[in-house]
Amino acid sequence: HYHFGWKGIPAFDGTIQATRHEDERPWYLFRLEGKTRRWLDFIYKMRDRMEAVVDAGSLLPRAFYVRMSAPREKTDLTVRFDHRRRIAHATWVKNGRTREREIPFHRANDPVTVLYLLESLRQPGDQATFEVVNGKANYRVGLKVVGRERVKVRAGTFDTLVIEPTLARLDRPNYKPKFKKMTIWVTEGETRIPVKLRSEVFIGSVSGELVEITPRSVQ
Repeated sequence: HYHFGWKGIPAFDGTIQATRHEDERPWYLFRLEGKTRRWLDFIYKMRDRMEAVVDAGSLLPRAFYVRMSAPREKTDLTVRFDHRRRIAHATWVKNGRTREREIPFHRANDPVTVLYLLESLRQPGDQATFEVVNGKANYRVGLKVVGRERVKVRAGTFDTLVIEPTLARLDRPNYKPKFKKMTIWVTEGETRIPVKLRSEVFIGSVSGELVEITPRSVQ
């Protein structure tokens, strides 16, 4: 369970969950949910959910779903990954209007699963790059460990790796992300749990921290 704020003002609550399902082909369900705080609901009420259905063996996504609800705007996105043909099929339904597109890729991940692919980052200087398809385009996400730090948040005190992400859109060389700089603190050890985030945006900064861990969140 996370709390997020803008310029130090509490604004958003979020959760991250992971569950394993034992079928003929075992799979994971990764889920992120977020909602505005009650005081902000009166001004701009948002309810968002992202889910990824991921093969347990390869950790490659089978499907990615987004549901966003805000004043005068409701969006549903479904992305299905065909790894044999290396094509992602995206269907957008926004305020009742449907759009579809196909996005070619090499070895795609989805935006949620990337949070669970940090095991290869073990010490300062380590870095990794992932191709991510979000339904609009494919991106190159770079993650670099820039240090170690013991941090205290509401959920407790943790030894963390400090990671700085970079983002590039593969079909737009001059693409500029919405954040100027982002820093993520994730726990060391077998399970990488994000415990703190700070992102400099064009006006002020967005920050978040872990406030509670439950067994269901990390199973």
